[in-house]
Amino acid sequence: MGKENAGEVGKGKTIGKGKEKLSRPEKKKVNNPVGTSPITRSKKVIDEGQGSVSVRTSPITRSRKVLGLGENSLPVETTPKKKGKKKQVTRTLVDEPIIETDPEDSDYIIPEDGEQYETDDSLGDNELGSDDEEYRDARLNLRLVEGVVQEREEGDLPDDVSMSEGRSADPRGSNTEGDEGMLSDYIVSDGDVVSDSTDEEEGSKRLPRIMYDPRCNHKDLIVQIGLRFENGYQCKEALRSWAILKGYPIRFRRVSKKQLDAKCRPPCIWRCYGSDIKDQCTFAVKVLVGEHTCLFDIHNKLADYKWLAKQYIEVFRLRPCMQVQEMALDVNTRFSIQPSLGRLYRAKAHALELLRGSVKKHYNSLRSYMSELMRVDKEGRFELLLGDDSVFRGLYIGFSALRKGFMEGCRRIIGLDGCFLKTYLGGQLLCAVSKDGNNQMFPVAWAVVEAENEECWSWFIKILLEDLGVTDGLGISFISDQQKGLQNAVASLAPFAEHRNCARHVYCNWKKTHKGATLKNLFWRAVRASYQQEFDLAMEEMKAESQEAHTDFMNREYHRFCRCFISTHCLSDMVDNNVSETFNGYIVKARAKHIITMLEDIRVALRGRQYKKLGLVTDSTEKICPNIRKKLDKLRYDARMCQAYPGLGGKFEVSCYDDRLMHMA
Repeated sequence: MGKENAGEVGKGKTIGKGKEKLSRPEKKKVNNPVGTSPITRSKKVIDEGQGSVSVRTSPITRSRKVLGLGENSLPVETTPKKKGKKKQVTRTLVDEPIIETDPEDSDYIIPEDGEQYETDDSLGDNELGSDDEEYRDARLNLRLVEGVVQEREEGDLPDDVSMSEGRSADPRGSNTEGDEGMLSDYIVSDGDVVSDSTDEEEGSKRLPRIMYDPRCNHKDLIVQIGLRFENGYQCKEALRSWAILKGYPIRFRRVSKKQLDAKCRPPCIWRCYGSDIKDQCTFAVKVLVGEHTCLFDIHNKLADYKWLAKQYIEVFRLRPCMQVQEMALDVNTRFSIQPSLGRLYRAKAHALELLRGSVKKHYNSLRSYMSELMRVDKEGRFELLLGDDSVFRGLYIGFSALRKGFMEGCRRIIGLDGCFLKTYLGGQLLCAVSKDGNNQMFPVAWAVVEAENEECWSWFIKILLEDLGVTDGLGISFISDQQKGLQNAVASLAPFAEHRNCARHVYCNWKKTHKGATLKNLFWRAVRASYQQEFDLAMEEMKAESQEAHTDFMNREYHRFCRCFISTHCLSDMVDNNVSETFNGYIVKARAKHIITMLEDIRVALRGRQYKKLGLVTDSTEKICPNIRKKLDKLRYDARMCQAYPGLGGKFEVSCYDDRLMHMA
């Protein structure tokens, strides 16, 4: 090969030793189906021989060709193809420098149609025929650069992530299944990726399949390249929980459904980037930079009130009245963080709102709730009181089963009382509670109102009397505290009903100015006296002890709360309103909830209680209720020292120790 051959090829540089030289034409950027990568490093050893030149190509060369130059050919050594390997497909690279060659040149052999060339791109590191460390590093860097370029062209990688940062410190470390992850995916001119795999398998071979489990322990979560999520928001919540438990003060620079960019607080260089996998509805972590070098943050701002509410939602489901101070100690123990009390209060409120819904939603659903109650209990009484502009003022609840139970098996006495609701809107719960045959509470009806005043009490008592079929109150006894609005409502709506005052409320007001154990005992002795002579004796002793106390007692309408003056038609000697207080204590937990949840808790609790009491009565073989039997047994024991002496005209005399009593038939 001399100057003539060099002239035929074109102008260029000459290489070699001796008289015969090979011409190297100038390189141009044109499309060539058989090109080599611009980063391919080739070293050739050209030796003069007897009319032939031997060219040795490095294993990193992507294409292995057999070029014939006349009679003297250039044999090129190639790595033998291993048996059982998948047949490789020739890929096209873009804008790569090639050698211009004349197709008509007799020294240039054009590949026949269908002929393919072997490449080493799909081979694993342990399958290569070379032990050259530089070659292995070049393969690794090539994959690193191609991946970053592709993601930047597709818009999946921020511009401020340099290629030197790479996709991880060692991309090979993310593949735990041999060398299957070391695939060669070439970038073509339109930015797509061409590989041996199908479009569905392409993403899975580029990144390992490690799916995130929301039920995992986030403290043991391993954040790595290829960790997959449903979307960017799920990835954010996972990284948030992981960072809080680990104490990392990371910040989210960009969060959307398809992209996420998180960075730790300086001087820590940790950074995480993730985006959607192309043609898949899957989100994956694609860039991890550095390791955490920051200290544990006990005031981590990632633990906001929403995250805390989510962690404690099941706790508040069981304990809705849990104190914030107790919650603060538990948060410090579980997560080693110290949020402010304000954040804890907001977390508790948010958790209760998630459990019960918003207050506005509850009040907007009252009509639907009433319709459902009337559908289930067609004989019940349910009334909704609205003010101007449809503002809520009251809701009356009266089940038919409770009304029938009162009419058929309860004493004709009803305790009236109100209690506060423990929500931020406030309000009152009015209740009407009677005594059953066993001297226990028996709720008749209740209502939720805006305030405990005469107007609300009048509305409640009016519906109650209509529901019981007693319009003027004849044959009914009411007992309540000394609330003026309630007394006026009973007097106007039930003029023939007996209205007792609760002796316990009277004493609470009376003892403010008359204190002492002696006056206290005399007060209750006078209240519980069953006949007037005993009452008079107690009052004389009180007068001797304190004239002011005696006068104040007589001015408090004593005939309404002293046992010897109350009527007996209701078959109850009750002088206090303990049944209403018992009902208020029975529903104390429900009173802290929103209106519909509260009413449902009351209904369910009373239904279970009625079922339990029915079982006790059904299993009993006596005709007298258990509590009444105990009371009679006690009276019989106390009367063991009493002696009765009959007289004429139905009169008889009873002596008990030094006391003698005359009973008139």
